Amino acid sequence: YRNGLIVAMLACHAPRRRTIAALKLGVNFRRDGDGFAVWASGEDMKAGRPFMFRISPLLTGTIEEYLAHARPVFPNGDDPEHGPLWLSFITGRALGPQGIKNAAAAITETYGGHRTTPHTFRHAATTTMANAEGFDARHAQAFLDHRTPEISERHYNLATQLDAGRAYARMLEQKRRGKESRR
Repeated sequence: YRNGLIVAMLACHAPRRRTIAALKLGVNFRRDGDGFAVWASGEDMKAGRPFMFRISPLLTGTIEEYLAHARPVFPNGDDPEHGPLWLSFITGRALGPQGIKNAAAAITETYGGHRTTPHTFRHAATTTMANAEGFDARHAQAFLDHRTPEISERHYNLATQLDAGRAYARMLEQKRRGKESRR
């Protein structure tokens, strides 16, 4: 359950594994109205700036279920309001960045047939944004907490290359069809 929730959070918010590993109940992961929010200090962020985001409402029920029923099964998981959000099955201590990577990779391989790391979710988020019409690199920069828009632009370039490749394939297909109709 824990690993699936980690992947869901990565898919919805694409945080860095260091940031997601640093989440502590009641400290930087808190209730916010009818949902949850992350308040990451600059120390928890690669760019060194504080970062805040509300967790997708799609995850609220799953997080509540995890805190009420799954997390208490872990060693040291009996306090639903304090301590690390993600605990190790074995030690009951906080799951570190490598543990987050391993958890995501294991469950995506088991259920998806391919090991997917947390950083892959960041690439996917930026490329998806780049493919959205009217989207600006500054939005991806803010969403992923990149230091500069140029980092996000790399993914725009990839999306542009994908679009160019699709257009080229369509053109070839049209030419092929044109030759067939002349025969």
